[in-house]
Amino acid sequence: MSATARILVVGERFPWPTDHGAGIRLANVVTGLAQAGEVDFFALVHTGDAAACRTPDDAPVARSTVAERAPARLTPALRLRWLAAGDLPLELYDRDYRAATDAFRAWSRGSYDLAWFGDAEAFVALRSEVDAPAIVDLDDLDDHTAWVQGKGDRRDLLSVCRQGPASWERHLRQAKNTRMWRRLQARMVAESAAVAVCSEGDRNRLGAANAAVIPNGYTSPPQPLGRAAVGSPPTVLFVGYLRYGPNVDAAIRLVKQIGPRLWARRPELQIRLVGRPNSTISSLHRPPQVVVTGPVDDLGTELAQADVSVIPLLAGAGTRVKILEAFAHRIPVVATAVAAAGLDVHDGAHLLLADDDDALSAACLRVLEDDGLRARLADRGQRLFDERYRWDLIHPRVAALATRVMRAGARSSDVADGPW
Repeated sequence: MSATARILVVGERFPWPTDHGAGIRLANVVTGLAQAGEVDFFALVHTGDAAACRTPDDAPVARSTVAERAPARLTPALRLRWLAAGDLPLELYDRDYRAATDAFRAWSRGSYDLAWFGDAEAFVALRSEVDAPAIVDLDDLDDHTAWVQGKGDRRDLLSVCRQGPASWERHLRQAKNTRMWRRLQARMVAESAAVAVCSEGDRNRLGAANAAVIPNGYTSPPQPLGRAAVGSPPTVLFVGYLRYGPNVDAAIRLVKQIGPRLWARRPELQIRLVGRPNSTISSLHRPPQVVVTGPVDDLGTELAQADVSVIPLLAGAGTRVKILEAFAHRIPVVATAVAAAGLDVHDGAHLLLADDDDALSAACLRVLEDDGLRARLADRGQRLFDERYRWDLIHPRVAALATRVMRAGARSSDVADGPW
């Protein structure tokens, strides 16, 4: 290990500005790694996005650049080809990384003490180009996400057969994709010195000796923005990247299933969906009851008018930055068990947990109508955030993991459990 270690970070996205969960994590990983050495940052971005990527002057990196890659177009023909012969998860199948690889070779300094891959795609794209001990960040266990997404759509064999070829293909695709993610995760574990996960639950689910828990966090705000009294109109907030499948499903559920139950009692209530939407989410815009804001320059304005943050996720792994964000700003939270998984929270103390539509809507109404409950949730949620989930507390854990890997100079489970 050199006097000033050289650390490479490869991300599947550009994290600045930090306006979405995965980007927030990646930017803070870079900050933590900068405590252990000099960081070079290389990002893969979608075709056409490179011109908008600007590294902030205060970003703790020595060098940074981006390279474009075209996302695969998942046509019916490609899905069938993948079913027959695909050897990667569907989301990573038939990607062309040649231009990105060429750009990386021209830009890279060649020799690094450590390579941190921000997710599975970054690993698949460029792991073979880097001769250094690797850490791969599995902030979402995609095999578990794929399995949960398919679980609610499974039927007995006779029922599936009755539904016809489209149903057969969908069920086969879900089953194969879960297997492919598990196989890729096993490969990443075997070819890396360590893997980072968000929670003990994910660590146990992965079952890897070289897994280290690096929890998600949130930057402590100068002043919490949540309001103590319910506003007029009462406002329900959902913040997220609204092109990500589980977030899309949750937003649709909030508007179409939970919303009508809320409006039956509070017809003036407004639901605000904040984040970059796809066309399906955009079509939900129906002011004043439903407002789809798109990406916003100042999220603080949205947080300041939120009376409850609702997170009705049905699938996903990792931990939800949107919950920590609400805690930090003293905004009461209603969430499903899936959404809160991985966080050290207790129902009725830090937030309200509910899974079916009736229970979620009832929990939202309790928060809107019980001032004492609102205050207790805000107090305890903020206290938990301050004690466990501030990024300034997590940065040293990132640096400690990186330092341990570099000192070991290892590629596999030589870097085992540690005091993370």
